[in-house]
Amino acid sequence: MDDPLYADLLPAWAVLFYAVVAVAIVLMLRGLRRRCERDRRGLLPVVLAAVAVSAVAGLFAVLTYATVAPLAQRDMADFYAMYQWPFVGVVAALIVVQASVGVAVVCSGRRG
Repeated sequence: MDDPLYADLLPAWAVLFYAVVAVAIVLMLRGLRRRCERDRRGLLPVVLAAVAVSAVAGLFAVLTYATVAPLAQRDMADFYAMYQWPFVGVVAALIVVQASVGVAVVCSGRRG
């Protein structure tokens, strides 16, 4: 019980952090799609930057989860170890979803 409490909660905060970032970026991309229906010039750099920020945030969350989870108390460390790879899979899936929404935003105006 001498372990600090932040070591127990930091992996959970990393999961929550990335969930908030992913939802915010998807909502931002959907908002861009609606607001820029006529003029889509300049959207590609914005979409690429948003997906890159999301990927960096996801990498930060996974690294935080992986490095701090073993420092948690024994019961929490086992719990975090059990869900480490599913969390990596969820982060990868959310990055793919954000990239596909970004492609839809950029390409939706090019249909004619």
